[in-house]
Formats: sequence, structure tokens, C-alpha cells
Amino acid sequence: MTEYQKTYIELKKQFVATNEGPDSVRALYTFKEELEQSEDQQAKEVLVDVYDLLDFKKDAYELLCQIGNRSDKKTLKRLGTLKDYAENWGF
Repeated sequence: MTEYQKTYIELKKQFVATNEGPDSVRALYTFKEELEQSEDQQAKEVLVDVYDLLDFKKDAYELLCQIGNRSDKKTLKRLGTLKDYAENWGF
């Protein structure tokens, strides 16, 4: 498990435990900005999860399209789910 994944798991636990409290949301946004600055592939993979958690479904879908392995069934399923959310968000 990478440091990015460990940080994400901790932030997600705080996010859920505080019922999406403002401090946990700010912490996720700060982490998101850090990941966006990184060129590391592992950082980008975690960034998809952060986008998804923060309801940036379109951004999560677009990033996963760029970095995802389309021969992986799990990635294809997630792309389909994210695409559906992105297209129907707000309806």
C-alpha cells in the first residue's frame, strides 16, 4: 500500500466519521490539490478515488479514462459507473 493510499484511507475514515464535516472536507481538498500537482501514477490513481468521494464524478471519469487500464474488467466497470454518474449528475 502506498503512502497516497494510506492517507486517502485515513481521510475517508475522518470524512465518514464526522458525517462529511467541514474539517474533513477541507483536508480532502488539500490532499486533492497535492495529488493534482504530482506526476506519480499512483497519486493519479488515488486522485480518482478522491474525486469520486468529493462527488467530482466527471473529473474522476475523465482522469480514469486517461490513466486506466482498459483491458482490466474492474477498471471498465468503474468507468461505466462513473460515466453514468457523470452524465446523470443533478437530474
